[in-house]
Amino acid sequence: MAAWLRPDEVSLYWSQQVADQRHGLETANKLAAASPNDLELIRAGLLHDVGKSVIRISALGRTIATLLDLAGLPMPGRYRKYRDHGPIGGEALAGMGAEPLVVDFALRHPAPAPEGTDAARWQMLLIADDD
Repeated sequence: MAAWLRPDEVSLYWSQQVADQRHGLETANKLAAASPNDLELIRAGLLHDVGKSVIRISALGRTIATLLDLAGLPMPGRYRKYRDHGPIGGEALAGMGAEPLVVDFALRHPAPAPEGTDAARWQMLLIADDD
């Protein structure tokens, strides 16, 4: 894992809850198996949920946030931040100077690829991220 990350990204990765670290590592491992020399792709998979690191929320809280979002109900404070973890993470990664794919996938997943992004690489990320 540390071999894939830049020094400033390592602390961001470790700031996540253990479940998010594990998920990011599993996602990155899938991508590394498919495309071992594409470090930008692997970093995008490893760091895509780092925006959740600013929200300390239990598994039950994550479930509640997801259900509120699916139902289109108002989401108070921490639940809203959990829902918005993509933009939070994308902003943090952009501030560190991460590559465009790393920033965009954190920011926009699981949405379709933004214009100008390699659709095949984006699809690899979506498949690897699929729980």
